[in-house]
Amino acid sequence: MKTVVGFSFTDSPVQHLTDLGFSFHGNEETLKYGYREFSCCFESLNKQSSDPLLHLEIREVIDEVVYFKFQSQKNFSPFIAEKNSLNKIDQHLNGAIGVEEVLFSDIENSEMKKYFLLKKKYPLWAVWLKCRDLKKFENYDSDFFEVVEWRNQKALLIPMGPLCYDLLITEKIN
Repeated sequence: MKTVVGFSFTDSPVQHLTDLGFSFHGNEETLKYGYREFSCCFESLNKQSSDPLLHLEIREVIDEVVYFKFQSQKNFSPFIAEKNSLNKIDQHLNGAIGVEEVLFSDIENSEMKKYFLLKKKYPLWAVWLKCRDLKKFENYDSDFFEVVEWRNQKALLIPMGPLCYDLLITEKIN
């Protein structure tokens, strides 16, 4: 299964997403590698994907020296990895149901591209999620997201910082 990995140096991004109704699983066993792992699992909504599941993972880095001792990648660039896991798809209280696409710096020209060019240091910019009802998100504290337009539809953008992917959420249209 594919895992989209991003980084943080505090638990704030995970706490914000939990407050927005996402279900994260913490892994304390990774502390010996210098980080605490938080992950949640989604269904892949992209029909071209050969992998039906996709994990979002946020690594809260506790000790940079220990972290880099065990990693081949010597920076905090978000990346996609393979993960062996038997996790089932999480049920998120906010109605988020799946991943539409992982967005890189080669997206089409738009206001969102200009935004990402200013905010993101690395080329993996965002994960585009679909939800059943966008209003469920709007009922949460609006300090956690911005309302934007993405591909001619209303979207919510949850900024996660320069070392992590942002989340872009739109409503699933049947």
